[in-house]
Amino acid sequence: MLWLEGDRLVACGALRELEPGVGEVKRIYVRADYRGKGFGHPFVRTIIGRARALGYRKLRVDTLPSMRAAIEFYQELGFRPGAAFWPHPAANALFFEREIAD
Repeated sequence: MLWLEGDRLVACGALRELEPGVGEVKRIYVRADYRGKGFGHPFVRTIIGRARALGYRKLRVDTLPSMRAAIEFYQELGFRPGAAFWPHPAANALFFEREIAD
């Protein structure tokens, strides 16, 4: 998914199915010059809405402990610590999940 302001790319990310009813949010990125300006939350809410429209009941995401802003960002959007859902190459990876049922 892409988020544009005019013809300028602001943010991008992906959504994929892990199993029936469960999706994964992947590769969320907001351009550095747009961070802290209110683009990230609406962008991820758009992804959550798309996941809901696709019939997902739960979303998962992973990140690293060093990505403190990402951890805070996902927690602000209702993601809570969850179990590992794939064998991440970084042994200290953090996993989060969020229910998205209507």
